[in-house]
Amino acid sequence: MTLLALIAPYAPLVVAPLGLSLAGTSRLTRRLVYPAGVLAAASFFFEQGWLAALLVLPWFAFTIEVARQGAVRMRARGTKPVEEFALHAGLLYLAMGGFWLVLSRLGERPLGFRDEIILLTAIHFHYAGFAACVFTAMTGRMLGEQADSRLYRWAAWAVVGGTPLLAMGITVSRWVEIVAAFWLSLGVVLISGLALLNSLLGRTSMATSLCLSIAAASTVISMGLAAAYAVSEFQGALWLPIPRMAVLHGLANAVGLSTVGLTGYLLTRPAERLLISPASGPAPPTGPCGKS
Repeated sequence: MTLLALIAPYAPLVVAPLGLSLAGTSRLTRRLVYPAGVLAAASFFFEQGWLAALLVLPWFAFTIEVARQGAVRMRARGTKPVEEFALHAGLLYLAMGGFWLVLSRLGERPLGFRDEIILLTAIHFHYAGFAACVFTAMTGRMLGEQADSRLYRWAAWAVVGGTPLLAMGITVSRWVEIVAAFWLSLGVVLISGLALLNSLLGRTSMATSLCLSIAAASTVISMGLAAAYAVSEFQGALWLPIPRMAVLHGLANAVGLSTVGLTGYLLTRPAERLLISPASGPAPPTGPCGKS
């Protein structure tokens, strides 16, 4: 089994349960993530084909339900505050990851992409999409009113917008791919930097600060490599081939940001802030499906 084939099932087995616990999805959703994730991981013990695809279908169905909850919230809340919008977007991106994972296990090659590109797209939406958006949202919650600053808002939009733009760039244009890679990478690095700075100011526990420090260091490595890979692909040199990317970028992102970073926030569980409307007063908090 290749390293890519290990990083992919790690998302539904480990990263998704961590992120969904922070996202406040329904209790049933948090329980169903485990059987669906185990089946998705089991699909990698079989060759690509209908059997492997059938095993990952429950995971895809599960991600559709998660995306539905995110869409309900997004419709109710809109884009403000931006940290909650990032959280809702992350729930939607998880379904995109599930869709591409089905294609990968089925062995389909839309638009003539290689197998590894299909799998990398699935990994991209699980980690850079879902996990990074949840991390961005938790950082914004921890910042409180400081999340209204231009720096945080710019970085948050870079994470939310850079994820689909990078996937589109791989299909449409190398120029779009390079711009999106740098935009997304810079956004994630800034978010992790803000998280680290906030923890160093003593606003989190020592354990959370340690986790966020590891996440920030891992982010610099993983996102720097992502930007470097985009440049090398544009130049046609490929001096940073996909197998090496999987070892360095993939592991740093999966373990550092997605696992250690989310675990740090799980120890603190930053609360959603309430926006105050002059006419109606504080907005009521939303439940798992966007209902008060």
